[in-house]
Formats: sequence, C-alpha cells, structure tokens
Amino acid sequence: MILSLNGKEIQGYNFLVTGEQPLPDEDLSAQTSSTLTAEKGFKSKRLRVNFNIKFTDVGYLKSLMSIVQGVDEQGRRQIYTINNQTATAMGIRQVRFSESVSVKEMGEVQAWAISFVLLEHKSIPEKRESKTLAAEEKAATGTSTNTASVDKQVAAEADNASWFEENVLSPIDSFLGSGEGDVDVV
Repeated sequence: MILSLNGKEIQGYNFLVTGEQPLPDEDLSAQTSSTLTAEKGFKSKRLRVNFNIKFTDVGYLKSLMSIVQGVDEQGRRQIYTINNQTATAMGIRQVRFSESVSVKEMGEVQAWAISFVLLEHKSIPEKRESKTLAAEEKAATGTSTNTASVDKQVAAEADNASWFEENVLSPIDSFLGSGEGDVDVV
C-alpha cells in the first residue's frame, strides 16, 4: 500500500510523494545588502502526490474523484487520516485536498498522469499555538491563585538572572575592567 486515506487505498502505479515544509520569512533589509529576515512561523506541511492510472482502470479515477470531492456534515472539504511512508516520516497524520487535482492524458502509454496536493490539517505548530493562546486567555481571566503562581514563576526567573549576573557576569566584568584582560589585537 503506497497511499491510503481513511483506510481506502488510492489505486495506481508509479507513485511519487513529495513532502514540503514551508518556512516563510520576510526580507527586512529594505534597499541595503543586509541579510536580516523576519521569520513567520511554521506553516502546514504539504504532500505533492503524482502517479498514473491506466485508461483500462477508469474505476480507479472515478473512485479518486469521489474522495477528492468528499465533504463533511458542514459542507467543508473532508479531512482524511493518511497512511503513507513519507507522511509518517514527516509527522503528518491528517490531511485535506488543497489547490487542485490534475488529470492529464498520456497518450503514448494509454494512461492518465494524476497529481494533487494534500495539506496537513491541525499541524503540531498549530496545536501548540492554540494551547498557548488558550493558556494565556485562561491566565488573563483566571483566579488570583493562577496569578500568584505566575508571579512566583516570574520571581524565580528573576532570581536566576540575578545569580547569573552576580556569579558569572560580574567576575568577568571585573576582570575585563581591571586591565588584566587587555589583549593586543594584531
């Protein structure tokens, strides 16, 4: 089995599944030669699927098209649980069809070349972001007990910073300031 969606195997041959992890960023250099960029997080992963179906197996194509056009109770595109080696390796468990589905005749081999894109649904970064937002919202509307525990955590972090400053940075600063650490640069 090369690829299955909700337990239904996609039939065909010459499968090629390519995984993509978009890493969007924005150039901050304006008109300079700087390499500064602003990262824009992790976006949902994509699987680009390419394979062939013989003209004699027209039922496979019809079956695929019914899966592509599947909708849930609210009329939105169906979310599928995917079983595929590349998807598993990339940590993708649920997908939906995205962009387009292409069916191209390959006359010389009497087959269709099929290609489509599957977009990850509820990616791990998306789940993390949802949990973080929920925790922040809960903390903002939480009880005084939650606020007290947050205050204790902030105080503990401040103590750690002062210990670091006192025991690490201060001796280094003293050493450099005394002139003992002067080094001639050639």
